[in-house]
Amino acid sequence: MDTVIRQVLAGDTSQYRQVVERYQQPLLAFLLARGLQPADAEDIAQETLLQAFRCLHQYRDRYAFSTWLYTIARRLAAKAQKNRRDDTTLEDSHALAHDSHAPEEASLWQYLRQQLSRDDFDLLWFYYVEEMPVKALAELFGQSQSAVKMRLLRLRNKIQAQLSSEDQPVECGGFTS
Repeated sequence: MDTVIRQVLAGDTSQYRQVVERYQQPLLAFLLARGLQPADAEDIAQETLLQAFRCLHQYRDRYAFSTWLYTIARRLAAKAQKNRRDDTTLEDSHALAHDSHAPEEASLWQYLRQQLSRDDFDLLWFYYVEEMPVKALAELFGQSQSAVKMRLLRLRNKIQAQLSSEDQPVECGGFTS
């Protein structure tokens, strides 16, 4: 992707189509997973790619292009969600984004969306779904790599503890349900 970015910066703007083809669906899936309505997610994905194109001269190849692009998407999504509080469920939006995933996975992402802060949810999404390396996550979240690793560990432990406690039977007046 670095070669394509250099070509676009050198004036061959037709090469930007490769960027759009590579990132449009992952951006859309991420935005839908954040709970945006499909039309809003499509608009923000489009705006992200457009804004990245307009500001490409500001991109520094010290960071991965995807990190820079997802930073733009996160900011636009946060702004849109702040302006429009929606009750869209993740299950509906995630099903649209990932038709082929098992229902259990959609339910897990819905559960996580309800239980975690946006930043924590985003961190897990980027790590497990987008398979971003820790170094890229550190850049995206403005933290050290060790801080990101620690957050991931704590989040896994928190989720495991919550899921384990929900599987335990509840005692009511001597009866177990």
